[in-house]
Amino acid sequence: AEDIGSLALCALQRIQEGGHGAVIVNTVDRAQELYRQLKTLVDADVQLMLFHARYPADQRGLRERQVLAAFGPSTPVDQREIRTLLIATQVVEQSLDIDFDFLITDLAPVDLILQRAGRLHRHQRTRPGAHAKACLYVAGLDPEHLPELKKTAWEFVYDPYILGRTWAFLSREKILQLPG
Repeated sequence: AEDIGSLALCALQRIQEGGHGAVIVNTVDRAQELYRQLKTLVDADVQLMLFHARYPADQRGLRERQVLAAFGPSTPVDQREIRTLLIATQVVEQSLDIDFDFLITDLAPVDLILQRAGRLHRHQRTRPGAHAKACLYVAGLDPEHLPELKKTAWEFVYDPYILGRTWAFLSREKILQLPG
């Protein structure tokens, strides 16, 4: 499902299994709402982070450095043992060398979903057992109905036709093998 509550529940289930994960959503409003919900739900030992493009330049730079410190290639092993969950928008799709054990994303054009998937298991690391295989969860792929593009505001970010085509293809697939 594409609603914030379902995203929060999926993220909670994944982070309880340990590791470093991310939820990438298509709008800043969705990111902020998801962050607010998760802040009240996650265990005290989970590091919860928010990163989007609406921060002032100095704060955005600081957030970017924090994200790189937590998820970048030189993150110390002891830091990787802390359960960490990043809530972000498209700002993490490109230019950041970051790595997640699991990833949840809003429906987006298929090329961007693949770009986001490129942040999964990007570096050689020891992964928690539950995240030994790279898994990408895509919100809005219920094969019974097209997601609410207006309610989620996805149609204001991406072309509805392209989202519909991506949904039509991906909603029929349970597992995608990359690069196949």
